[in-house]
Amino acid sequence: MVWTAVCFNIQTSLAIIKVENNLKTTNRHFASDLVLFVDIFGGTDLTFQHDNPSINTSKLMSRWLSSNMGWVLSGLALSPDLNFIGNMWGKFTNLVYQNSMQDYSVEVLELAIEDVWFELQP
Repeated sequence: MVWTAVCFNIQTSLAIIKVENNLKTTNRHFASDLVLFVDIFGGTDLTFQHDNPSINTSKLMSRWLSSNMGWVLSGLALSPDLNFIGNMWGKFTNLVYQNSMQDYSVEVLELAIEDVWFELQP
């Protein structure tokens, strides 16, 4: 799972989280990366928006975000005009896979993802 954030005009770091069979372990990895983000940008009055893949909108993940980090917006996938994260991911994936490039290993794909992320302009 790739996790990042869009914050007004600030580009955040990129966290590539290895999804494991145990969702609680995955949440622990997610939490450690998210806490770093919160520490950098400060405050606990945050609002989160999922990009709506099922792993991100799982009940366990949504409950964890709501109870530990603040509000989680829901239903935005039903309104593509308001889902700026979906638009950002669309642009992002087009750049990662431009020229029909298919990566042959996880490591090569991770490098391609990192390269594109840090080339994007906030």
